[in-house]
Amino acid sequence: MKTITLLTVAMLATPLAAQMPDRGGESRVQFHGELVRPRQILIPRSGLNDLQDQAENQIGFGIRLLGEIPGTNNWYYTLGGKLESSSKFASKPSSANSNTDTTGIKYKYSYWTVGAGYMWDLAPGLNLGAHLEIRGESLNASGDLYADPFPTTAQRIDSSATYVRPWGRLSLDYAFKASGTSPFIGVDAAVAMLKTAQGNPLTPTYWDEKTVKSMAPQVSFSVYLGLKF
Repeated sequence: MKTITLLTVAMLATPLAAQMPDRGGESRVQFHGELVRPRQILIPRSGLNDLQDQAENQIGFGIRLLGEIPGTNNWYYTLGGKLESSSKFASKPSSANSNTDTTGIKYKYSYWTVGAGYMWDLAPGLNLGAHLEIRGESLNASGDLYADPFPTTAQRIDSSATYVRPWGRLSLDYAFKASGTSPFIGVDAAVAMLKTAQGNPLTPTYWDEKTVKSMAPQVSFSVYLGLKF
């Protein structure tokens, strides 16, 4: 459903944005590839020290629509989202972590976003933006966990959460024409302004909503391309 919704927005975005200049404001459609790194959690183990583990890096794709707010100069609203991406945890049985195997667990991540920002004209076609956004993040950890004291018996994990929190984002992009319709390319970096701590890592209840939220990425990096009108 999330994928269908974002693809529908993508198909409608260009003709809708093309009408914006008639109302005197610039609009932009941009597609981005985004890198996120889930945060670490503790995996409790019977009779052993807790194990630090985290899901591997994820790369996902999304869309943003930006429109100049009527009656302002260089102030923009933002609507968009990122399609679901996933990565697995990394710990395998070894002398360092005993029988613990978390590679059967996947962490899935996607979000929608709404916000506003200001864009400075540094040079013809070159813009620096500062954006404040609210992201509604969808988080899920699911799969089979093998851990002491029963290393051959899988513990089924399936826990989800929704996390709504503010993010700050800086963007830098270049349009090939300083005015009028033009393609552009850019990069950005974002940081979450809230985070959740894991809580008490006690077997088997630690795979709860709070733990899933504690794994949510704290930073993200994107490259994007798009069209401004």
